[in-house]
Amino acid sequence: MPMPFIRECPIVSAFENEVRKVRLNEPGIPYISNVTGRWITGREATSPSYWAMHAVHTARFSDALRELWHLKNPILLEAGPGRTLGVLAMQHPDRHNAADPVTISSIRPHYENESDVEFLLQAIGRLWLSGVEVGWESIYPGQIRRRISLPTYPFERRNYWIESTPGSTNIAQEQKSVSVTSSLDDWFYTPSWKRTQFPSDIVDASHPAFWLIIADRYGAGSRLKSKLEALGMSAAFVRFGGTSVGHADGSFELNPEGIEGYRELFLELERRTVGAPSVPRLTSSTWEA
Repeated sequence: MPMPFIRECPIVSAFENEVRKVRLNEPGIPYISNVTGRWITGREATSPSYWAMHAVHTARFSDALRELWHLKNPILLEAGPGRTLGVLAMQHPDRHNAADPVTISSIRPHYENESDVEFLLQAIGRLWLSGVEVGWESIYPGQIRRRISLPTYPFERRNYWIESTPGSTNIAQEQKSVSVTSSLDDWFYTPSWKRTQFPSDIVDASHPAFWLIIADRYGAGSRLKSKLEALGMSAAFVRFGGTSVGHADGSFELNPEGIEGYRELFLELERRTVGAPSVPRLTSSTWEA
């Protein structure tokens, strides 16, 4: 609506007449006017026509931010829910003139499930960290608060550097001895298990053991079971699969995704190993991924 029509609007005129009934004083705290985009003057703040214009005039938010960014390292406290105004302020093209500004929200957004008191206390803490003097007596009225000093550091300036040992010096010399002219056979290695003979002292007649073999699909587990049975020892054979079931040959198929399969397995082993130790001895060969 054009401004001449707004000024002649009966609602705006009535509002201005009501403002004239109120005693207006010059502000004690300076602020930037959204009507002009500049710092408020005493004449404007005490003019009823200014406040009538404030009710219908376009908010010059960008001009107000441009004026604000002339300050160095300002702290912007958003006095309302959310972070919308703070985000818009930090996106202003003149923001770089303010060096290192800080925006702080005082009321949580509606979509955050957080305590309002906790959110406000975090805002107060950020204000304090930014250099604002906080009236703590207003936050904790009627309570006595004590300052707790953290333990001091003696700054003894002792050297805790790990000095080299004769062994590490030899390793460094061996590393330096490797040159481009070394044989290619010395450049690479293949990790491998160290192979040993099957132990012959695992059979103990005074302490009979029951072996549970959790095997793979490649046959190593079945060969181990045959070896144990040849030594006169009891063993059970388990393979991973989609179900948990016992087979006629005494082996088991176990679904590793749930605990029920393991419970059924150990109940069956408990029935099968009556008189033997209650805890089976476990071994494994190449588990399936």
